[in-house]
Amino acid sequence: MMPYPSGRRNSITDVPGVRVGHLTHIAPAREGLRPIRTGLTGIFTCPPDGRVARPAAVVTVGGRTEVTGLNFIDDFGFLTNPIVATSMRALGRVYDAILSRRTRRVVLGWPPVVVGFDDGRLSEQRRTVFAEEEIAGALDGATDDKVSEGPVGAAAGLVAFGFKSGVGCASRRLATNGAEYIVGTLVLLNLGTREDLRAPAAGKMRVPAAAPPPLRGSALVIVATDAPLDDRQCKRVAASSLQGLGRLGSMSGTREGVVSCAVSTGVALVRNDRSRRLIEIPRSSEIVLAHVADAAVAAAEEAALRSLTEVRPRDGTREYPAMSASRGRG
Repeated sequence: MMPYPSGRRNSITDVPGVRVGHLTHIAPAREGLRPIRTGLTGIFTCPPDGRVARPAAVVTVGGRTEVTGLNFIDDFGFLTNPIVATSMRALGRVYDAILSRRTRRVVLGWPPVVVGFDDGRLSEQRRTVFAEEEIAGALDGATDDKVSEGPVGAAAGLVAFGFKSGVGCASRRLATNGAEYIVGTLVLLNLGTREDLRAPAAGKMRVPAAAPPPLRGSALVIVATDAPLDDRQCKRVAASSLQGLGRLGSMSGTREGVVSCAVSTGVALVRNDRSRRLIEIPRSSEIVLAHVADAAVAAAEEAALRSLTEVRPRDGTREYPAMSASRGRG
């Protein structure tokens, strides 16, 4: 695989047209209930006016992750809404909030694409925490700045490989056939045991042996690129990105559910086009596609590792420490 240099900020927002917003909710224990460590993360690849869709495809491995809107993407081959990751406990509330269209700066519609994570290891599941106004505010606040990484947004209560995990991002630049493109990834990990981890120096880390994996292990990979791809090519890229996660640790199709979604911001599809004209969707050559897929593997691998290394020691717990503390840096 060719080496691909990192993007300017090494973030998914290096890809033109991508915006990300977080909502983090942390509250202490009360009334006999456990603390809350939860949130949501929204990834936008379409303009805020709702008039343009993007070619997209989703690949899933295992059935341990709940995702809404998959049939729409599979059938039509494009994405119209943001991809929102949140707690499985809040999935329905976030879905309803998107349909209520309380946002002021972005146009949302049907079907919402919401990914649910089991954050019950660190967060109380019997407490309702999100109001529709808060959800709308987080989505309205999405920006193309460098994405905040670590235990924020949907990753506030996630754990992976016996460690506290967080949001991880990475990007890669590539030049081929006289053109330059960028590939960006965002990864959320909530799966795996200490024995699964294959990261460098993993054997030197001190991890409590009693740290159990999530009850419903899952992972989400978002790949965005400004290379012009159709939905078939997006599916190739989404499938390739899972190799990056595999390099970090083994993932069984029976114990976890892994979702990868690839989106091309290099193509703008006009929504609600009622004309009968033939629509031609530009797409890259197979040579360019191969480079995009390779860059997605490299970016997904780094983003997955950063989802662990970007957690500060004070954000870990006794049962799920930060990887940096376990390596003696805390």
